[in-house]
Amino acid sequence: MECSWGDPLTRLAQALGSGGGFRLTVEGDSMRPSLEPGDCVIAEPLRGRTPEPGDVVVIRGVGDRAAVHRVVARQRRRTGWLLATIGDAMRHLDGVVGEASILGYVVAVERQGSQLPIPQHDVGPWRRLRARWELLLHGRVGERHPLRSVPRTLARLVRGARDCMLAAMGPRRGR
Repeated sequence: MECSWGDPLTRLAQALGSGGGFRLTVEGDSMRPSLEPGDCVIAEPLRGRTPEPGDVVVIRGVGDRAAVHRVVARQRRRTGWLLATIGDAMRHLDGVVGEASILGYVVAVERQGSQLPIPQHDVGPWRRLRARWELLLHGRVGERHPLRSVPRTLARLVRGARDCMLAAMGPRRGR
């Protein structure tokens, strides 16, 4: 979910780094129904805490942009934690980000003058499995792996097998 603010992203990082919280206005709809466009999210620094699956975090974006998405899976590496994130309304994962890309975690939402807790959202077993697969394939953040397309290939094979079975069974009788 894209968020914007009048100040550059570095000021956000400084505010979170100094122990202060920060407010962001939600612009996109990738986190619906948990976050709606126009909501104000309140983010706090990690303070040594590693985001866990289910947490909503602020991820460093390009330029003065950031994304607010949910952590689906995490994996400890020698260099730190790797996290897989996704928007609640999205079908595909954002990919894998390093712990250094997480600017903070969202603690509350302000909607129409009321402060609300972050709603829980289950991303489903397939996306959790896909996230774990992505984490396994990443040796280092941003590194492409030759097996990266294996889950897509497996999904195509399963769909193809299902379609062949349905075609072999022919039209259903009694309908």
